[in-house]
Amino acid sequence: MLYFIIVIKDPQTKQKLGKSCDNQPFMAAAQNAVIAAESLGIGSCYIGDIIEHYAYHKDLFQLPDYVFPLALLCLGYYKPNYPRVHRKRFAKTPVVFSETYHCLTFTEYQEMFAEHEKTYAPTNPYGADNYAKWHVLSEWL
Repeated sequence: MLYFIIVIKDPQTKQKLGKSCDNQPFMAAAQNAVIAAESLGIGSCYIGDIIEHYAYHKDLFQLPDYVFPLALLCLGYYKPNYPRVHRKRFAKTPVVFSETYHCLTFTEYQEMFAEHEKTYAPTNPYGADNYAKWHVLSEWL
């Protein structure tokens, strides 16, 4: 078997995972599980720091040698009447490549984020000095 899934239900273990992963709500893996869950009305959240603290998680999950976690994916049902937001996506050109990876130029990045930059306010409550920081802080705080 190429992978395993560990289902965590214990609140204390969940709290430990949150702390060890910097309460970080993002990662880009296990997309099929996310799509399947969403089709069933189940929300998801990727946690990106699972590998960063490998030794801690190896002990927490009692993993044998040569077994390590690649992804931590939290799944759960939405609250009743929860307003689900479908965000605008980037155009395919700057994110979908054919056959090989393409390193974007600074100008291509500017074009990619042009529409998003319009929503950035320099006088924001987070003190963020650009759209990316503002977006992340507004989502997390």
